[in-house]
Amino acid sequence: MEDKKIIAIVGLSKNAGKTSFLNWYLKNLEGQTIGVSTTGRDGEEIDLLTHGKKPKVFVPENVIFTSFDYVYTKHSSMIKGLQKLHFRVIDKNLWLYESMGLIETEIVGPSTLREQEDLISLFEEKGCEVILIDGSLDRKSICLSEKITDVILVIGASTGNIEEIKHQAQKMKYLCKFKQFSIDNYNNITYKLNEQIIETNIKSIYGNESKLIDILSQNVEWIYLPGALTDNSWQKLKNIFLDYKGKIIFNHSLNLNINLVDLKRMLDTDNVYMRLYFPISAVAVNSYSPRNEHIDVELLRNELISIFSDLPVLDITEII
Repeated sequence: MEDKKIIAIVGLSKNAGKTSFLNWYLKNLEGQTIGVSTTGRDGEEIDLLTHGKKPKVFVPENVIFTSFDYVYTKHSSMIKGLQKLHFRVIDKNLWLYESMGLIETEIVGPSTLREQEDLISLFEEKGCEVILIDGSLDRKSICLSEKITDVILVIGASTGNIEEIKHQAQKMKYLCKFKQFSIDNYNNITYKLNEQIIETNIKSIYGNESKLIDILSQNVEWIYLPGALTDNSWQKLKNIFLDYKGKIIFNHSLNLNINLVDLKRMLDTDNVYMRLYFPISAVAVNSYSPRNEHIDVELLRNELISIFSDLPVLDITEII
């Protein structure tokens, strides 16, 4: 990962161990100009949703990060205020800071994908060699940005028991195996027929399955589906999807909200592509559960190594 620049750190579940991994990674990137932000808040005293204690974020020297204005009051001798940002979180403006030594702080970032991409551009303007975004796996995920060069997947015991973790991990493995297809980012469902590219006025797959069947029945060369595919829609479309000989192109594999068996069937057809690749480049394992439902670290690590056999699998308990 030495040549990579813009990295999303995402957890398979809440309390997976992303902050612990972020602290280790920041420590090992010392000597480079680093930009750090998050989708939401990291390092606050108490989680606003679960009311549990959250791990601290330790920011070393020469890191550019985003947070609230109170951080400057608390660390005025150790940070430099670079600029007030237009991004707002809980009705407060964010600030861009640069650390001048090791500090323990809260990191706060914008929640929308567009704002996160704007922030990445700002980090680049500030000369950051590595940009880390503590993200998520949902419809607002920074993974859906074409700016992301690498994804580090953090898998913790908080996901569930070992069988549940293996199931979710296998799904992530399948999602990053789809091939990429270069295509414009159309807002609506678009297809190519008789050398003509036709953009429809249909945005969503859900509720428009019969229209999609009509389009695919024309033996179009390819069809681009920018929205999500749910299990409900898949049941109506799977027969024509599996028989179709042209290219079916989604924006990102995270848009495939279908079960594991059907996901594998779709992958095996070899005609489903993604506009954006899902670049998982490493997996971090956390056997600790905040609910005291810990999993044997060797068992968890070995199971994940068998799934992600082509990727480095790191044990958080060993690296922190």
